[in-house]
Amino acid sequence: MSNPFQNLDSASLILVQTSFAFIVSPFTAPVYNLPLFLFGFYAVDKTDSNDPLRLFSGLLGLSVLFDVIWLMRQDHHALIGFLIVVNMLIKIPTFLSLLAALRHRGDSLGSFGRGEGGSLGGNTVWSMPGAFSANKPGYQNIEDDLEEGAQPATSTRPTAPPPGPSPHSHQSQTQAQIKPPGVPQA
Repeated sequence: MSNPFQNLDSASLILVQTSFAFIVSPFTAPVYNLPLFLFGFYAVDKTDSNDPLRLFSGLLGLSVLFDVIWLMRQDHHALIGFLIVVNMLIKIPTFLSLLAALRHRGDSLGSFGRGEGGSLGGNTVWSMPGAFSANKPGYQNIEDDLEEGAQPATSTRPTAPPPGPSPHSHQSQTQAQIKPPGVPQA
């Protein structure tokens, strides 16, 4: 069965809601709706990342609750109240169409930055260097050491001696190193 909200144009719904929020902004109205919908334009148009769309979807769903609280606590003109209620009711299909858009992009609202579908597994972009991989030479698992009673592996690479002071170095010299002129060196 097809999702009926998948065919809705999220950008058009956000445009209508932005218009309603702009119309009621000079009056006693929720101040968060206009910036929220302006961010919605950015989130819908940014197709290279799902994070803005996911954030906007979550904020839009939460703003319905804020609208209900605002309507119960504030006095408002009947026409302004009607536009706010209409705007709040349009948020529901907008939210559902955004969820369908996220699913279409291969993401979901519940993942919140954890990759595709909320799973922490998946493709690894980088791996931490160290003894976490047994297939790399030079590394040894701790469990192998404990089980076998083996000593830690030592490096077979020769170490270079530390470099001595160069005549051009800016290191301070002690009195024993500085010979006065004319004194024979031993």
